[in-house]
Amino acid sequence: MSSAAGQDNGDTAGDYIKWMCGAGGRAGGAMANLQRGVGSLVRDIGDPCLNPSPVKGSKMLKPEKWHTCFDNDGKVIGFRKALKFIVLGGVDPTIRAEVWEFLLGCYALSSTSEYRRKLRAVRRFDTFLFSDRWLDDNGYNREVIDSLRISDAPEADFVDGTKSNSVVASKDRVSEWLWTLHRIVVDVVRTDSHLDFYGESRNMARMSDILAVYAWVDPSTGYCQGMSDLLSPFVVLYEDDADAFWCFEMLLRRMRENFQMEGPTGVMKQLQALWKIMEITDVELFEHLSTIGAESLHFAFRMLLVLFRRELSFEESLSMWELV
Repeated sequence: MSSAAGQDNGDTAGDYIKWMCGAGGRAGGAMANLQRGVGSLVRDIGDPCLNPSPVKGSKMLKPEKWHTCFDNDGKVIGFRKALKFIVLGGVDPTIRAEVWEFLLGCYALSSTSEYRRKLRAVRRFDTFLFSDRWLDDNGYNREVIDSLRISDAPEADFVDGTKSNSVVASKDRVSEWLWTLHRIVVDVVRTDSHLDFYGESRNMARMSDILAVYAWVDPSTGYCQGMSDLLSPFVVLYEDDADAFWCFEMLLRRMRENFQMEGPTGVMKQLQALWKIMEITDVELFEHLSTIGAESLHFAFRMLLVLFRRELSFEESLSMWELV
């Protein structure tokens, strides 16, 4: 999540990849070795979510260490020091929500605590994201939702078509939007369904609402499969849905290219980069994949698209996110 964290850990990246894949990463075991390796790596670094050991816990970014990173006005003055703790042991769950807002860029390091308090209040008030006011009898409140748009939203009226030049076009737009909502619901009920948190229908509804609003306010991207996996941690982490939305939106700013429908996506570029890294760091695995014609690395597509959310456990994926 933090580029600075990645730089601090860059010298050992090659060793990690070698270790994860193994010297004998042939005979069809590369995929399994990679998944087991990444999971072990995260556990060895430390699992800040589930009762970390005293040794690993001592390396974790704890509240007392985090609070020393601020001056009297609330400006962050020791962020690099905090990043080192994050890389070594993750973030204490009690401060994870606050720390992630800085890692994602929701707040500038130079912002004061008073400015952040006001900005948070403005975001919650102005968006009305998840109160009943964004919905009306027709399915949404156009005035409220239109105020949230962050890019080239369509001008046609989704409900009655009075601004559309064609009734047929209006019906097509309505059908398209209803299909988007259907896809969101289908994906949400399958996302992290093993968590007790999502045993409550209210929490699944929260995720659906956030994805629907994002699809509306960023129509050039819309909704794509995989977004629910990226959103889920924020829904769990933040009680206020507006906070969860803004963190998700900041993450998608970095990953929006991954969900492009035309041209080479960001994931394809990342796969190409991974192939070049593998050629240097694990020659045996590189040669094996070349021999079987797997240069495309399609088996790793999902890993990069949803940031290992489905390859790692929920807790492990949070730790992995904090590393990158």
